[in-house]
Amino acid sequence: FPVTIKLQPQYLEALVNRGLLLVKTAQYREAIEAYTQALQVNPNLEMIWNNRAFAYLRLGDPGNGVADTEKAIRINPKYARAYQTRGFLYQALGMPALAQENFQMAAQLGMK
Repeated sequence: FPVTIKLQPQYLEALVNRGLLLVKTAQYREAIEAYTQALQVNPNLEMIWNNRAFAYLRLGDPGNGVADTEKAIRINPKYARAYQTRGFLYQALGMPALAQENFQMAAQLGMK
């Protein structure tokens, strides 16, 4: 991915795939950077906001993650995965009622 990104810094798919790979290898700061670059290319994709929120969660920074899930939900209010991620973030913040509310919304939208 780094070669593709170096040659075409606006290549959204490479940035997103790099972020996914970095999360899978527990390189959360680098994943956040990749998703931030992807959002500079297209800030209107809820999946990227949600992925960055998940990376923040794994990094141990749930506060920033909540803000990202809110952006994802603003773009697509029916994006169940963002509610699920926000539920995990609220759990990490010690807010079980808000976590449960988000898990229920994710389930209503079809998340299993």
